[in-house]
Amino acid sequence: MPHYEKKILKNYRIAVFSSAPNAGNHCLVFLVSKELTKREMQSAAAENGLSETAFIHLLGNKATLRIFSPLCEMQSCLHATLAACYVMHHEGLNCELHFGGGILKPQYVNDELALRIPLLPKAAIEQTTALVLRKHFINASSLWPVATASQKLRLMIEYADERSIRAIQASSFTDIADAFPDIESFFAYAATDLPNAFIGRMFAPQLGISEDPVNGNSCIALASILSVQTDDLGVLMVRQAQQCSVEMTIENNNALVTANCCFAELESRGL
Repeated sequence: MPHYEKKILKNYRIAVFSSAPNAGNHCLVFLVSKELTKREMQSAAAENGLSETAFIHLLGNKATLRIFSPLCEMQSCLHATLAACYVMHHEGLNCELHFGGGILKPQYVNDELALRIPLLPKAAIEQTTALVLRKHFINASSLWPVATASQKLRLMIEYADERSIRAIQASSFTDIADAFPDIESFFAYAATDLPNAFIGRMFAPQLGISEDPVNGNSCIALASILSVQTDDLGVLMVRQAQQCSVEMTIENNNALVTANCCFAELESRGL
């Protein structure tokens, strides 16, 4: 048993963007009474095999959130943030939750957890025609590199139809990621027949994530791109794995993301 388990109060496995325990994107959330070292958190994240693991350190009327992928600490991750907020609500913890230099302010809209996220500034969004990238995505309609919180890039890859998205092989991104170390993740997307509705898939080999089942940050990036192209985006839906979707309302350069969450597993640990 790892020695850091003595610091763990409880841990929860949360299914985010789903009301079914076996669907959505799962995140393991640890409530800890004593702050774990970065090495301990990274070790725990690598062991559990999920795309992200969240750690909530409780300290009086304040709590801090840190998030790790199997390979590194994440500066931003929407589904893990939602999972942490869901656990805080379940535990009846009304203390401030600090993450990324700010304070998270979740709310509930029609019994769904909601977070308001700023869209990316227009200056950070620019379509690229770089041939060195285009040769890897010859069937793509457009490529949009956008900045991430870690100061790397998320490559948004637009395709013409849903069939093209489904045909993508996750393994094809490993070599591309090796060739372009500044690209942290890839999000392939296409419009569907429904208005403001898209299908998407996210791949991040550099983070130890072959394919993320449902990725909220990529959907924020997509909303940011679309908001440059239209002034009245309104409600946006992005369907991903297992027929799960990220839904958001765009207003005043912000996205109000609403999500169902539920417990996939619960394990309590006494100190």
